[in-house]
Amino acid sequence: MGDFKIFNYYPTKPIKLTSGKWSKKIGYGSIETVPAKKAAELFAPGSFVEIFLSTAGGVSGSPERGGAAHDDYVFLTKYKINHPVSEIHIGQITTRFSGGTWDDQMVVASNAVQGRPYIRIHNPTMIPLRLNNNILVEPNSVIFYTGRHHFGVPLGLVLKDVDGLYPRLQLTKPITDIYYGIVSDTPQPIYGGWQKVWTTDIDYSNYYDAYGHVISL
Repeated sequence: MGDFKIFNYYPTKPIKLTSGKWSKKIGYGSIETVPAKKAAELFAPGSFVEIFLSTAGGVSGSPERGGAAHDDYVFLTKYKINHPVSEIHIGQITTRFSGGTWDDQMVVASNAVQGRPYIRIHNPTMIPLRLNNNILVEPNSVIFYTGRHHFGVPLGLVLKDVDGLYPRLQLTKPITDIYYGIVSDTPQPIYGGWQKVWTTDIDYSNYYDAYGHVISL
């Protein structure tokens, strides 16, 4: 195992990562490198890491970029390392498309223009997720969002995190699921379920041609 890298995707909040008695604070939008020898001890397969989110805002000019004003952190999530990895990416947003050939009928039935009757919004963290002042996803839960007045979820919808933990997300593809706060050993693209570049050359009425298979986290 070479040097180990920890990525903090939260744009405004430092995090603290612990493994056993070892802990490290990582500034917002920053990358922390752990030497290979130490990483082999801390991040071996079967080990757990716990991740905490700062309750304070970033402090300009502090030794760590975005260092917390005081040592107040809340528990965010726990992550198990199942196989040899060289990176941990924390606080990502990603989406998936999960459907079948019957799904076209659902899209047509929706009142949302080029959208869907509903999407699932997942919050795997232990901190409430509040979007657009009217969407609340409790910790470690998932909701079915049916759009304003339950008329469906149109393409172009903008989801803004009220607490500023996550960047603004605009839906430009007809996805079925959104995941906030993902921790993974690989970087997750926003539209992670799409196997091909979005293009007019693909027949999107052909499920297997358009979507391929769904990626698992």
